[in-house]
Amino acid sequence: RDQVKPELAQFFEKKTAQTSSYKISNVGSEVDLPIVSEDTSPLPYTQTPTGYDKTFTTVNYRRAIRATDDMRSMDLFGKVQQMISGLPNSATRLLEYAYADVFNNAFANNIGPDGMYLCDTGHPSEDPAVATQDNLETAAALGAPTFSTARVNMNKRKNVKGYVDPVVPATLMVGPDLEEMAWKVTSNVKQPGTAINDENWNRNACKVQVSHWITSATAWFMIGDLQGDARGLFYVERVAPNVKPVTYEDPDIIWGRRLKMAFAVGFAAWRNVQGNS
Repeated sequence: RDQVKPELAQFFEKKTAQTSSYKISNVGSEVDLPIVSEDTSPLPYTQTPTGYDKTFTTVNYRRAIRATDDMRSMDLFGKVQQMISGLPNSATRLLEYAYADVFNNAFANNIGPDGMYLCDTGHPSEDPAVATQDNLETAAALGAPTFSTARVNMNKRKNVKGYVDPVVPATLMVGPDLEEMAWKVTSNVKQPGTAINDENWNRNACKVQVSHWITSATAWFMIGDLQGDARGLFYVERVAPNVKPVTYEDPDIIWGRRLKMAFAVGFAAWRNVQGNS
């Protein structure tokens, strides 16, 4: 049995690269509020922040399978089709590991273009006049209170100019260890884990996605409703996964297939993610 169900690709914005490098240029559209000004000079000009650029470097990945003449002579060639079917699944599995790496290292190791981790306490604003912001919750187990706090914090997001710009949580993403609690927090009619009889305010607040590639038994994430480049997480593809025949000079190797793909995965912005380690 070799089945791979994509789980994390939905959170990443896909880009197509023509060369080994692909640059995400973060040019904002946010400007300061209009001010009281008569129709006389000078005009109150403003400037949009240029943001932080991120360059993704795509890397080649390959894997191959070959069959020998002995397989045919021993009447084993019927297994070859089963063998080759594993190559596309291998590509899907590699991508899930790559997507998961962004979340598994959200609190350490992987540095973003603003010099901070994906989930951090001091993201500098693209406008240097605006205070830093954070998307890292105080470390605590997933539950109704901590979920509610993270939800409120996402709704209190500010844009790069420091103005109100809420992000609505769309998905609660957890590993297998937290699946039960995630279901309770988002599905219970009453508040889970309490003796009171209050209604569960967080019921149906967002959907739940369990990722089997998340390694932490305690970390959980909220993914917002932003779309396009604003999602901040990127899959940059230079060569789509493809399987092609391979020819060999050795006459005893009668059949071969190779899988090739070239891509990069990472993040360029943080605002659509809220994390708790």
